[in-house]
Amino acid sequence: MYASIGNKPIPPPKALRSIHAHRQEERREREEEAEAKEFEHKMGMKVQESSTVFNPVELEDLSPDAKMRRREFAQRDLEVKLGETAWQYNISGCGVTECDGVYQYSEAASKGAPVYTNSSGWVLHRDRVPDVSTLGSDEETAHFGWLLSKDRKPFYAARTDELVVPSDGWQCFYGPPPEPRQVMRITWEQYFLESCGTLKEDGNRALKECNHLRAEKLYSDALQLVDGYDEVVSASQRLSELLVTLRANRAEVRLRLRRWEE
Repeated sequence: MYASIGNKPIPPPKALRSIHAHRQEERREREEEAEAKEFEHKMGMKVQESSTVFNPVELEDLSPDAKMRRREFAQRDLEVKLGETAWQYNISGCGVTECDGVYQYSEAASKGAPVYTNSSGWVLHRDRVPDVSTLGSDEETAHFGWLLSKDRKPFYAARTDELVVPSDGWQCFYGPPPEPRQVMRITWEQYFLESCGTLKEDGNRALKECNHLRAEKLYSDALQLVDGYDEVVSASQRLSELLVTLRANRAEVRLRLRRWEE
């Protein structure tokens, strides 16, 4: 039986302790939430936005000529040979989970280096990186480096003068810990050999099945992938040999289709 005050029963001591602990936990969570919101507001006021303005474009929506112009403009602005960079980076271990994932070359450049994006709208790019010791102060200083940003706010960064993405040296800026723990790259040669090689094999199968129209399209798709990346192709003997085979196969198919003019 519970004791009571008037018509209200009084829980036993064990239940009272449990209720008290639960209320303390709720109070602590409310205080932490308020603290976090205050911190976000404060940092939002002080955050130094990246100077990189990147407007993502659905490349599939561009015409072939527009795609080619975009590739040419991006490579013109690079201060490093594209073949020395990477087609893609796989990043993991970030304190913000949506920052993890696959970052692919966006056919854009920033501060002389390629720009990469992931499917969640995050951008991996080169810019000026604030010095952690002066972060948020009136005397904030910056050096060149690589940033993982969203909405132009840098969450993680690595200070370096290199024009390629570093695998280590990452720090937390406006993002919670931990910083990126793993940065893995896929080279241009790897990407083109795998992608064009798969299309070639599919085209060969279509050719054996006498599906000449499909075979011609697959060979052409493979060749279009590397169109505008002459520097990357010329630096790889394996890739150059693959393209010779693709052109020969497509020429054979076009002869069978009686497309003499092509």
